[in-house]
Amino acid sequence: MKIIHTLLLCCALVQLDGCATILEGTKQTIEINSEPAGALCDMHRAGRLMANFYTPGTFTVGKAIIIS
Repeated sequence: MKIIHTLLLCCALVQLDGCATILEGTKQTIEINSEPAGALCDMHRAGRLMANFYTPGTFTVGKAIIIS
């Protein structure tokens, strides 16, 4: 019986993996710096240009929920 409880607990913890997105919002701001400043930065995600700026700079991305 103890083994079944342990397995159920492990399964429950695996299911909670996506909760960080819910608890911490659906977007995240990322800051890029370089030395020296002024570098051209192209940010791509899944082959699509997400942002284009000179450093220092920031951009915001949406968090993806991946269920496997």
